[in-house]
Amino acid sequence: MKKNLCIIYLVRHGETDWNLKGIIQGNTDIPLNKNGRIQAKELKKKLAKVNFDKVYSSDMKRAKETAEIIVEGSGLSVDTDVLLRERSFGKFEGKHFSFISKFEQDKKFRDKVFHGGYGGVEPIKSIKERIFKFLKNIVKQNINKQVLVVTHGGVIRNFLNEIGFAYNRLLPVGSIANSSYLKIRADGKRYAIDEFSGIEAG
Repeated sequence: MKKNLCIIYLVRHGETDWNLKGIIQGNTDIPLNKNGRIQAKELKKKLAKVNFDKVYSSDMKRAKETAEIIVEGSGLSVDTDVLLRERSFGKFEGKHFSFISKFEQDKKFRDKVFHGGYGGVEPIKSIKERIFKFLKNIVKQNINKQVLVVTHGGVIRNFLNEIGFAYNRLLPVGSIANSSYLKIRADGKRYAIDEFSGIEAG
């Protein structure tokens, strides 16, 4: 590992029943289902050779449980942080994704909901601000270390958008699979992706 860098494994949580049914979760605290726990165990095997120094997770059950499964037996504890929470979808939580998808071509609706905070939906600007605040802090604390960070699909999509990996329109819902991950080299200002699995950009 190059000096003065932090290596971050950024992971999306395993599957939940709402993921399976295509229901918007947002800040609704849905736990992993049986398949989600299996996915987390499979990812644990994939990352078995990585010696993590620190583990972080969203405080939501589906993310925290995924992190706990991945590092089970390592002696590491999971630090939770609200900055890693999924985007709030306000009054749209509990509805099927098709409810929003049918309006996505309408620019006025899109701007009102995704940027303007209509219906309690967290604006994109807010998501980006909190994820980069979190990443900047952990990089500073973990120079020359390897860390595991378990979060949510919406957070990862907006991170990838901001660093120029792919725009959100090229990362539709479903393009970031449950238990997918990114390996990132970071210095707190720049973020380079070394490898990724389970992410399909159009």
